Amino acid sequence: MEKLIDDVLEKYRDTNLHSAAGRQVIVKEMMKKLRSDKMGWVLNMNRIDGRIPDVGDREEEVKWVCKHCSESTFEVNYDSIGSEYNHLSCDLKEEEKMGSGIKQFKGDLQKRIYNELTIDGLPAGGDSQAVIESHKLAEEIIDNKDERYIYESPDGGKTVFRRGIGDPERELVSEETWEQLKK
Repeated sequence: MEKLIDDVLEKYRDTNLHSAAGRQVIVKEMMKKLRSDKMGWVLNMNRIDGRIPDVGDREEEVKWVCKHCSESTFEVNYDSIGSEYNHLSCDLKEEEKMGSGIKQFKGDLQKRIYNELTIDGLPAGGDSQAVIESHKLAEEIIDNKDERYIYESPDGGKTVFRRGIGDPERELVSEETWEQLKK
């Protein structure tokens, strides 16, 4: 280790040690060298959950990989860690994608419901009423509290069917059950 420190100091011997920036360059270079496995070992100077890890350094570092981008998060500041071992920024991007996917699904669902409502002509109240009903029914379907099922209605909510996610068979939902789900 003394050799490693001496090598780094030699490399940066002309650096101004009176400046914070000069000292920071040396510190970063030393940490980089200490953490590299070119020497056949790794020195983990991070603390995991406020304590020194019980497992080997390499075993711990292997866990710290973002599942979204597959990059290491081992040396990332804890304020930038999201769920599990992921980058917070990657988690937020993924959440944003899911939100836009739901919006797209909701828009498609509203169009399908509108088409079903108006297939035999416009309901009482005209086109605007059909749009309002299609939006309301799409909201009820997407925001339902029983997420194991997909709900569908061929007549704008008078008759409601449900099917398990991935299940081709559908079943009739009683009016009582449908009213409870809407609450």
